[in-house]
Amino acid sequence: MASKSYTALPPVPPALIARYEAIVSVLSGQVTVSEAARRLGLSRNRFQSLMHRALKALLEELGPKPPGRPRTPERERLLEEETGRLRREVEQLKKRVESTDHILNLASGLLQGRMERGTSRERGGRKPATEDE
Repeated sequence: MASKSYTALPPVPPALIARYEAIVSVLSGQVTVSEAARRLGLSRNRFQSLMHRALKALLEELGPKPPGRPRTPERERLLEEETGRLRREVEQLKKRVESTDHILNLASGLLQGRMERGTSRERGGRKPATEDE
């Protein structure tokens, strides 16, 4: 399946519509920087700084980028490796706990059986006679 390369027009948040329209108007040559700043109630320097930051982001996005997926940051990669190792360790420990519980249950059953038999002997009980005796 081919990857999507189309990106739809993003919605402009209502709080930013006026700034968006002012920047587009200046870029299209419809109004001057001073006029757009006046309409927004900003100083010319403040508006021009906003517009320059917007242009910088636009140019960065238009520039060439290396093909393929971006590399996973080193810290994130190390954390993913550690998470995988810890998950495997947890599974091994769960198996050990299950084995230990099983062995303890078997040992408990054996001890309870011996204790019951030992108790009857202490009370003077005898072993059942066998046919050979």
